[in-house]
Amino acid sequence: MSDAPTQTSSVDNDKVMAAVATIPLVGLIMYYGMSNLSEFVKFYARQSIGLLILSVLVSLGSFFSAFLFFIPFVGSILSLLFTVAGLGVFVLWLVALINALQGKKANVPVASNIVDQLIK
Repeated sequence: MSDAPTQTSSVDNDKVMAAVATIPLVGLIMYYGMSNLSEFVKFYARQSIGLLILSVLVSLGSFFSAFLFFIPFVGSILSLLFTVAGLGVFVLWLVALINALQGKKANVPVASNIVDQLIK
């Protein structure tokens, strides 16, 4: 038998592990808790940390905009903006998940900038 099946299963395993690592809190735990991850999986774990930070910022913004909802124009606009931002974070996560499952190493647009600043 040749080594091809084990190499293929290793690549498939990396794709699945990278897809799991895109889940924000899971990616944080994997990045700091598991030392034997491949560079591909660590890449997506770092991306998910950026998505986690974005999610927290959008959630905090939504929470604080709820207090301004009673101001006629300002509250409505802020609430709409944070709703769209939340959907945007979800779309970024879906893009990261699809890229991980396809085996592509692509940066998540906003999250990769945050990660590059925080994690070296």
